[in-house]
Amino acid sequence: MKSIIRKGTTAVGIAAALAIASTAYAAPDRGGDAVNGSFVDQTVKITPATKSVGVYRDETVKFVDTSTGESTSWYFDTALPVVSLNIGGHPIKAYVWDQTGEANG
Repeated sequence: MKSIIRKGTTAVGIAAALAIASTAYAAPDRGGDAVNGSFVDQTVKITPATKSVGVYRDETVKFVDTSTGESTSWYFDTALPVVSLNIGGHPIKAYVWDQTGEANG
């Protein structure tokens, strides 16, 4: 009986340790994900003068580089208030807003 209790306690301890360890190795928040752009909420034209844009959280935005015509789409599923992007060689800061219109952070 003692052997069963020891083995059960050991198994529970190992399971708890693995659960805690897995949260320590969660992927960092990169500010969202690049997507294929088949559906977008808005399109933003990026010029050499563009330094920042405002976007909503959980929004898909298509960025179009006006100097090259190339485009990139980004889904902002992030908790970060500011995301640094590089669109067509232009460093851009995307300020991420909640749908209520209040900045997060």
